[in-house]
Amino acid sequence: LRDIGISKNGQRIATLCPPTVDGSNQGYYPYILIFENVLGNWVSVGGPIKITSQYTNGIQLNDNGDTLIFAPSNNTSGVISSETVMPVKVYSYANGSWIQKGGNIYPSDDFDGHGRIVRISGDGQRMAISSHLADGVLGPNIGCVDIYQYDNNNWQLIDRVYGDNPGDQFGFSFSLSNNGNRIAIGSDY
Repeated sequence: LRDIGISKNGQRIATLCPPTVDGSNQGYYPYILIFENVLGNWVSVGGPIKITSQYTNGIQLNDNGDTLIFAPSNNTSGVISSETVMPVKVYSYANGSWIQKGGNIYPSDDFDGHGRIVRISGDGQRMAISSHLADGVLGPNIGCVDIYQYDNNNWQLIDRVYGDNPGDQFGFSFSLSNNGNRIAIGSDY
């Protein structure tokens, strides 16, 4: 397993699995599997979510495990860099399947470290994404964290919080409160 996340209630886990041959023998793909604890046994829920990269910058489930967020990465070294991060995606479980919730969330600038950290609120309606290498009006690599609200079947940017100084790498780490109304953000420098 390359990454793992657990719901707050502990009843669902999501795992990133390495590439394997799909059922049609048409090729290799990495995927995320979600399991639910049913009477002490872990049972697959909703089938695999195929993804385009072999790594993620973290998988997180909301409180009851019906919403999942992850930032795919092509990074093979384990070191987060600006060139290796792809769009952030959110999936929801409904009617026995995992369906993408809203569209892909792309970086605002090239090489900004988009998706260094991703977090979702307990109800799955608000999320935050860091871009620790983002440039700002004060200079390069200030870093920022974008906060989104799910509205009208899409993710709407509601705020962008920047660091104070060039080179701060604001958003290198952060935590989002369960209700999504508070955020604590750290800088690497």
